[in-house]
Parts: sequence; structure tokens; C-alpha cells
Amino acid sequence: MKITLHSSDRFTLTEVENAERFLIKGQISSQTEGSQGVPGRIQIVLEHAEVTLECNILSSGQQSVEWMLPDLTTLEKSDSHRLVSEHNRLIIKNTSLSDSGLYHCFVRTNTDVDIVAYRLTVRERLLSPSDLNGKKMNVENGESLSLPCLVTSSQPIETRWFLPKHESLKASNKKGRIYVSQNNTLVIQNVMHEDAGEYSCLAANLHGADMLSHLVVVTGEKEEDPSDVSEVLDRTISLFPNGTLSIYTANFSSKGDYKCIASNAAGADTLTYHLHVALLPPTIKEEASESISINIDTVDSACAFFIDPRKIVKRKFYAVTLVT
Repeated sequence: MKITLHSSDRFTLTEVENAERFLIKGQISSQTEGSQGVPGRIQIVLEHAEVTLECNILSSGQQSVEWMLPDLTTLEKSDSHRLVSEHNRLIIKNTSLSDSGLYHCFVRTNTDVDIVAYRLTVRERLLSPSDLNGKKMNVENGESLSLPCLVTSSQPIETRWFLPKHESLKASNKKGRIYVSQNNTLVIQNVMHEDAGEYSCLAANLHGADMLSHLVVVTGEKEEDPSDVSEVLDRTISLFPNGTLSIYTANFSSKGDYKCIASNAAGADTLTYHLHVALLPPTIKEEASESISINIDTVDSACAFFIDPRKIVKRKFYAVTLVT
């Protein structure tokens, strides 16, 4: 897999003109930390994450800080519950795809101005079929899988692998059987069926971002694991992977409302069941009759019941008329 980033990618003419307009003044007396490097200036996050952009100032004099957003509007103070500007930091809460782009921190003194650029790339949680621009890869259960991510760029870059279940890994990171080598190759050891899904390598520099996504399909028989069959909540209730809730030997303590809640990045939905528990009346095998006449002095009465043995039944005997 090869991702190529060019220094001029996704850098609009308007952004260049604005940057040059502030940079040509020169003789900056208040130098912003990190303006010569890129630590923290390139960030890749998953949708709905919280991001903090630091504009650390190395100056003892008075200065003012102003942030320019990707749409070229400025933010001096907090303008909403999502965008917060405080202590020379820009905090973006609950990020969305529209927050991706180039941010600028302007530091002004009485005579000078300095500018630092930041690149934020937000990756959506659920990819569309058109986003799967890589390969469909079939791997046998128990084998190992390597997904290379070769990135070429003339500028410093940030890379990140996004895994199924909204997990992510950077270079030299490891999570169980999955790790990312120093050359950005994702390695999955002893592949299992739970590893199936979308894998995306996203690379970004100050001038743009690119992503390549693969679909991994795991073949072969799946080993049965009793813990995968159901989650036993207690001795009478089990929850199955498909969302089915099974109640065994229901009693009066089982009655009430049962609510199923399903959610994803787009929203949530609920379904509520009301369980009412009642005792069933017993059923007598013989057909009912108005009276019974027996010409003996002793009575031995039998009453056969067809009931659920788990239900509590009280037996009652009614008076029998004896004819002598």
C-alpha cells in the first residue's frame, strides 16, 4: 500500500495568500514554540473525539492570540459549546468531518505578528462502500496478516491505523495480537473471526491527508467458545449475541419493563417490552359434572392436574354427595 502526499496538496490559494500576508512582515520578537517543527501540529482523530491544539508562546511581553479556522473565520474566544479558546489553546469538542482542515494560531504584539499552522484530520466512524479504495483480503483463521502502509512525503507526516470497533494504533503501538511496526506495517498474528472488518491507514502532513482502506474477510471454521453463545446475567436470564434476551422460569420478580437500546454514530433507537407474570389456573382431567352419586360408605377422591410443574397450585376439594 502506498500513500503519496505532495507539499501543495489541499492548500488553497486563499490560505497561501493569508499566510504570506502575515509572514512577510518578518523580525518576529515573539516566537511561537513549534513553529520550526511539527510536534502536535498534525493530529488525526476519530469522529466525536475531543482535540486540543496548543499554541505555546515563548515571550515575556504582552501579546494576543487569535485562531483562524479552516473556513478562514477567526475565533478570539469561545463562540459555542464545541469551540473553546482559552490559555492559548483551541479545544474542539465532539469533532465532525467538517472540522478537518488547516488551523492557524496568530500571535500579535505591539509591533510584530507570528503564525503557526495546524492540520486536523477527522476520520468518520462508519465508512461508506466508496471509501473502501483498497483491496478485499481473505485470510484463513489462525494465519497471520500484514498490511503495509508506505507513505512518501517531502514534509513531516503523521500516520495512524484505524481498526474495527473504533480502535486505532500509531507506529510502534501494540494491542494484543495486533501491532504496527516502525515502517507503519500493520501485523495481525493468529487471525481470528473477530478481526474481520475495515482497516484504514491514514497519513497527513501540514498540507493535506490521504487514506487507503481495506476490507479483511476471515475464512475457515470458527471454534466454538461457550462464552460466545450467550452472556449469562444470572441463573434465569441469558443475553445472546444477536440481542435476544431469554428468561427461564419466569416468576413474579421477573415482571416489569425490559428495554432494548441499539445505537451507532448516527443515533439510537429503543424497543420496550412489558412482562406481566400471572399464575395459571389448574386443569382437571375429568369433565365437570353437577353431582356424583356413590353407593358406598367410604370415598377415595382423586384429582389429576395438567399444569406446569414450575407453577404453584393450590388444590381444593369440594363436597361430594353420598347416596346410601
